[in-house]
Amino acid sequence: MRALNKPPRHDTVMHAALTFDDTLLMGSDDTTGDGGPRLGIALSYMAADLATADTVFAALADGGEIQMPLGPTFWFEGFGMCLDRYGVPWIVDTARSSEGSGE
Repeated sequence: MRALNKPPRHDTVMHAALTFDDTLLMGSDDTTGDGGPRLGIALSYMAADLATADTVFAALADGGEIQMPLGPTFWFEGFGMCLDRYGVPWIVDTARSSEGSGE
């Protein structure tokens, strides 16, 4: 069943955001329901720059599993996905680049 055809779930969080200093930490409930093991959450960390994103991504992926290496996309200068050593899913990305690669 496609996500748009599913009945609404009022007991879940689509996106929650916590901002501190120049950092944005986001979380959401995982409602994919594909039968695999799920923690019920996904975390997203937006770094101020690519160097910080590289450092954070490497630390999170150490002992875990890289699902999508950190690299440029059409929406962000850096974007990557991994599971940390505890199996927690993470998305690490950067703010839009000044050259417009995120536009």
